[in-house]
Amino acid sequence: MKEIVITTQAELDALPLRFSDPTRIVIKNTSGERIRISQLRGNASAVLCENASAVLWGNASAVLRGNASAVLCENASAELRGNASAVLWGNASAVLRGNASAVLCENASAELCENASAVLCENASAELRGNASAVLCENASAVLWGNASALLWGNTSAVLCENASAELRGNASAVLRGNALVRVQSSAARAVLYGCSVAFIGAPLAANVEKKSTSCHVQLTLDLGWFERNAVDKAETVVLYKKVSKDFKTQAGTGNETVWTIGTTVTVPNWNTASECGPGKFHACSRPYFCNEFRNQPGDRYIAISIKLKDLHEWTDDPKYPHKIAFRSGTVLYECDRFGREVNMPPSLSGKVK
Repeated sequence: MKEIVITTQAELDALPLRFSDPTRIVIKNTSGERIRISQLRGNASAVLCENASAVLWGNASAVLRGNASAVLCENASAELRGNASAVLWGNASAVLRGNASAVLCENASAELCENASAVLCENASAELRGNASAVLCENASAVLWGNASALLWGNTSAVLCENASAELRGNASAVLRGNALVRVQSSAARAVLYGCSVAFIGAPLAANVEKKSTSCHVQLTLDLGWFERNAVDKAETVVLYKKVSKDFKTQAGTGNETVWTIGTTVTVPNWNTASECGPGKFHACSRPYFCNEFRNQPGDRYIAISIKLKDLHEWTDDPKYPHKIAFRSGTVLYECDRFGREVNMPPSLSGKVK
């Protein structure tokens, strides 16, 4: 097969719309310029590297590397590696490796390996391996292996094997095998336990948990508050985490837009904790990866924030989001990865405070 390596947008735009022979186009960004493929249709295929992006239709396929991104429609397929990201629609499918991420809609499907993550909506499905994680909404379903984890909402369902874990909310359901673990956060949730699996249920809940093995276990737990629940020391000042856009913004383009510049102290103008959600407060999580539940867009960043105990507010009446806490004011310390490890960043993106 003939192969053409593209390094600039001009080189790509100069290509003919059709080739007489099978041709493989490799998109490799070496100049820092963002290369955009407008459309891949039919049986077309492409390799996207670094900052390249593409929209795939029909039976088109792509391999994404580095920070490449793609939107897949109809029966398109892709393999994502590194920090690549994709949005899948229709019957599109993807295999995610490394730190790749995806949003799956309609009947899309994906296989997630290593540290990959995904948000599944509607009837989307996924198989997770290694340390992969997923948030499932509506009627989505997943099979989890190894140390994979998932957060299930609505009518979602999952099968958990080996050391996989999940948190069930709404009408979510799960079947657990091996050493799998589930935390039940809703009275309407359902879990079936096999093997040596374990289910943790908050004492006030009357969840439907069925034991199919003499080795499985159901543990009733008493909620001791946000700090104990999230294994955060209740000190005078704590470091918590937030997920922001590539421009270090939240609520961009709205009246509540906030810029989280490294080194600055950010304070909400109209402090109000009457409700768990809505304006009048900022939100943070105990671990960076818990923030994936609230936003998961290509280019998003995690930040660490120093917050005084007196500026925090936790909800104690069966909170809908048990990993989230409100705060009035905090100082942005640094950008971090999904595990809280500091990430080096260009000086142009940091504030005046070092």
